[in-house]
Amino acid sequence: MKIALIVLIFAVIFISNFIVTSYAALPRDHPSLKEVSLQYMVRNTDGVLVAYFEPTLMYIIDLALVHEHLDLQENKSIIVRDGQSYELIQYEERGIISEYGQYASYDMRFNGKSVLAMRHDGYLGEPGDSYNVIWTIVRPIR
Repeated sequence: MKIALIVLIFAVIFISNFIVTSYAALPRDHPSLKEVSLQYMVRNTDGVLVAYFEPTLMYIIDLALVHEHLDLQENKSIIVRDGQSYELIQYEERGIISEYGQYASYDMRFNGKSVLAMRHDGYLGEPGDSYNVIWTIVRPIR
């Protein structure tokens, strides 16, 4: 009886671990996105900086929509690195947090859909906290 119980416990642990980790992996980089960086700042209602992140873990959810979104951004310039020309795109997003919660990612959104996700350590947000996000993207000229 004890052996059957032990086998059952190990089977449940093994199967639950398999179920949790069995998903399709999203790409983390692509040659058409040479560099993607994000500066994420959060201030409380008194204006005091309570969180600052520069996440490095990126997931590309929909590459075509990422580029469509970037094509619409206005603040672009051309830079040259190692003799190759690139497009430098920088833009800012601001907002107010409306509910209590733990926030551990920030998504690039296009037409109501998450197209790229940046993961970070996270923080506990409160209603009224404000965030300021600065995206910087370098990509080959299209």
